[in-house]
Order: sequence, then C-alpha cells, then structure tokens
Amino acid sequence: LSPSILDGTCQGSDPGAIDIVAAYDSVLPMPLLTSLRTAFGPSSPFWTEHGYPTPCFFSYNEPLNRASEGGASLIRAAVEHVRPLAQRSFPRLFGGQGVHSGGQ
Repeated sequence: LSPSILDGTCQGSDPGAIDIVAAYDSVLPMPLLTSLRTAFGPSSPFWTEHGYPTPCFFSYNEPLNRASEGGASLIRAAVEHVRPLAQRSFPRLFGGQGVHSGGQ
C-alpha cells in the first residue's frame, strides 16, 4: 500500500478510477458494521459451525434481490448500502454509464 494510505494523508483524495478501482471509507452505518463484526468476528460460532478452516475453498451463493426472504439478511443489508457506490464506480457491471464522484 502507498504510505499515504497508511499515514492517512490520502484523506479527500480521488475515490478511484471508474470501472477499474474504488475505495470508500465509513460506508456502513455503525449498527450494521457492529452486527457484521459480531457475526463474522474471529470468535464467532459461524466459523466452527461451517467447518472452517478447511483445506478446500468454499463459498456461499446468496440471492441479493430485495424480494429474497430468510437466508443471509445481514449480508443483503450490507449489499444494499454498498450497491449505489458499486453502481457509480463500476457502471459497466450494471449496464450503465455511471457518474464518477471524483468530478472527472
């Protein structure tokens, strides 16, 4: 990482290059972030309940549309907060032109 990222002098810098990379701070509201930290923290039962660590790669496929019920509602809540930023930063993934928030 760039030293400016580590020492904090990058504050207020351009959020990235459209359709290539983007970085945002403080995107999730604190209650949601706290819930995610609890659900997926190192001492969370999630890891042992899902047999982690494992020598094999594993992942989950969770429908992210708003009509989904049950399942990983916490993950969907995080996605709904991040989705507008992703749409703006990576418009081609979403089939649009997008608007770069850096003014370029």
